[in-house]
Amino acid sequence: MVSSGLVWPWALAIVAVVALAVAGIAWWRRGARRAGRSRWVAATADLDVIPEVRSALRRYVWLRAAGAGALALALACSAVLIARPMHQQTISERLGTRDIVICLDVSGSMVDYDAAVLNSFTELIENFRGERVGLSIFNSTSRTVFPLTDDYPIALDEIEQGAQVLDGVSGGFYSMDALDAYERWTDGTINLGGDQASLIGDGLASCGLLFDQEDDQRSRSIILVTDNELMGDPVYSLSQAIDLTSEREITLFGLYGGPAELRGSALEIEFTSLITDAGGHTWFADDAAAIDGILDEVVQQQTAVLDADPEIRITDTPRTWFLGLVLALAGFWVLQWRVRS
Repeated sequence: MVSSGLVWPWALAIVAVVALAVAGIAWWRRGARRAGRSRWVAATADLDVIPEVRSALRRYVWLRAAGAGALALALACSAVLIARPMHQQTISERLGTRDIVICLDVSGSMVDYDAAVLNSFTELIENFRGERVGLSIFNSTSRTVFPLTDDYPIALDEIEQGAQVLDGVSGGFYSMDALDAYERWTDGTINLGGDQASLIGDGLASCGLLFDQEDDQRSRSIILVTDNELMGDPVYSLSQAIDLTSEREITLFGLYGGPAELRGSALEIEFTSLITDAGGHTWFADDAAAIDGILDEVVQQQTAVLDADPEIRITDTPRTWFLGLVLALAGFWVLQWRVRS
């Protein structure tokens, strides 16, 4: 809510009293000086019937009146400036307390899906108002692209960059430049000491550790994107990682990125059943309704909203009144010059 006013409105009354007192004293002294300097001049009784004299008198009276008006305007502007004109904005923030981590499998079998998934996440983030979002990618190890943040321009920039890189190596045909960009973006997700890949449980467990502020009442969610094709010996199995997230009261949303021929396979069934048994929800990664479904589920979660104390912001706005003061003084000076001339 925005309102206009004065920081010290009582200053107007003080200025008005002082101005009236000064004006009264000036008027009394002017009358006394005129009485002391009055002189009678002979043969001037008929001057006021001469058109030129009448015109000059009218112009003199008008100039004096205009000068008095300019002086009054200057005084009024000065009084308002002393009272400090301002805009007051009262901000009552409702801070959303939803935290969402995007947990993305960037192994070779997922690159055909990852770019489309990230592009869809931009739509998800554009619907956020105060929520925090983070992105973690994994293969045989995990890397945090950006931690939980409500700085959406930065988040969108990182996601769009990732989508562009992943799109460059999708489809099986790519240039060396595209491959170099992919390796740079996924740097830190491959353990060169072994032949392991797509360690889903370890990746999910790492994503679960990104949530901070554990003592606060917050809604926490992970969006896991993988084809559940495990290669190697992980520290955490998918089941163990899901148990870990459940212990931390994290809701899990799964996007299965396997090809159509794997739907209904043991890998897809395991992925779906483990997540749904833990109270989560799953979709296929290429499902156009997946993002809307995730958004609806996130919104429906038990969410805490913190009512922050209203913040009052006061901004001084002297510009108009200062300009009025300058113009009024300039006008008064010009009018006084005309009166004397």
